[in-house]
This record gives sequence, C-alpha cells and structure tokens, in this order.
Amino acid sequence: MVLQSPQWTPEVMNVKAGEVVLVHGAGGMVGYAAVQLAPRRGARVMATAGPTFAGDLERFGATVTPYGEGMVERVRSLADGPIDHVLDASRPNQGAIAALIEITGDPKHVVTISNHDEARSQGARVNIDELLTAGGIPSSGFLADYARLAAAGQLAVPVAKSFPLAEWRAAAELSLSGAPHGKVVLVP
Repeated sequence: MVLQSPQWTPEVMNVKAGEVVLVHGAGGMVGYAAVQLAPRRGARVMATAGPTFAGDLERFGATVTPYGEGMVERVRSLADGPIDHVLDASRPNQGAIAALIEITGDPKHVVTISNHDEARSQGARVNIDELLTAGGIPSSGFLADYARLAAAGQLAVPVAKSFPLAEWRAAAELSLSGAPHGKVVLVP
C-alpha cells in the first residue's frame, strides 16, 4: 500500500479547509498520495516534483513547481499568500528543511518523513518522533478508508512494473534503485 504511516496524513497534520499545504517531494509515493488526500480536507495543494509525475499531480489539482535552486521564491510566488503546512516527503537533502521552514516561517508547520536529523536540529517535526510519542503503533483504521478510495478510483497508485514472484530479485533491485517511478509489484 502507498501509505507507510498515518502520521503524515492531512488529519494528523490538522489540515483545515482553506489552508495551503506544500508537499515537497510529491513525485515519491508518499507525497503522491498526500497530494490526493489533502484536498479531501478542503486544502489547496502545492507540490514540488520532478517531471515524471508533474502532470498527474496537476490533474489532482496541485500547483506544481520543481524543487532545487529558487524553490522558495517560486513557491511563494505561486502561493500568493502563506503556506500553512509543509510535508517533506523527499529523500534526505541537506538544506531542504531550512528552505521549507523559510517558506512557512515556523518550524512547527514542517513535518518530514525522511530528513530527521536536520529537522530535529531546526525544530521541525519528525513523523517518527510523533508516532513514538503517540504510543508507537498507528491505528490501522486509515487503511480501510484509503483502500475504499483506491477501489473507487479516488486514490491513484502508479505502478512502475509488475514482476512474477520468481523474479523477486529484479523487483527488489528496481525498488531499491531510488527511482523506480511508482510502486513495484510482485505477482504470485
């Protein structure tokens, strides 16, 4: 399933209708799902992503801009107002948390799923810390809701490639490559 932890969900981030959410690294599968889920809470979504899934993200209603040099200025210009929440779903990238804090103006409005050390050192939120504080084991109730959305065609999950079970090594290699461009599926 796309979701690794309910800690990043719009509900847990306390996203409210009318707020603006920036999903940094929206081309990864957690970010890709978040872009689809935040509007269900009435949020306006902005996303940073490379070209692979930019078209999908725009079809989901996100305003998409590339990450990298000049990102802070591009996001601010496109937002035309404050960014209320940031989900950092990107791979760890030195300096990203500082840029995301600069965008929101408050480290407590930035939550990361991957850039833990930098986030902790700058006062941003780390999803695993919050998960452990909440008891360490997330409720699995969210999975049924997301499965219903996927079955109804309201939550898309891009599949990079399907492999027969006997080719599990090739599947693992693609998955661990760092850029499979979707989920890797093993078919029994």
